[in-house]
Amino acid sequence: MRLRATDLSPSIQRAARALSSLQRWFSMTNPFDDEDATFLVLRNAELQHSLWPRDIAVPDGWETVFGPQSRRACLTYVEENWVDMRPRSLVEATGGRGDAAVDGARR
Repeated sequence: MRLRATDLSPSIQRAARALSSLQRWFSMTNPFDDEDATFLVLRNAELQHSLWPRDIAVPDGWETVFGPQSRRACLTYVEENWVDMRPRSLVEATGGRGDAAVDGARR
């Protein structure tokens, strides 16, 4: 005998719907973590870089500087090209000096 949804109490029906929603939610993957997806590397005006799935629209204020390529290739590009993590405005404010030079100037 197969049960129909109408054979269940309303509370069990609600619980079944909630469980179904949770199963769908847990089965979704984060597109930024998909090793098999194709990615871009984006850069903003502060010269900060971002790994970005190709199938998601590039947000305003960012430009594509590499890709489309594999996730690994994009991460390699970021590692090789974004060597100074400081935002452009901070680099300009400190005259391009690193943290040690800035700390020394404060003494």
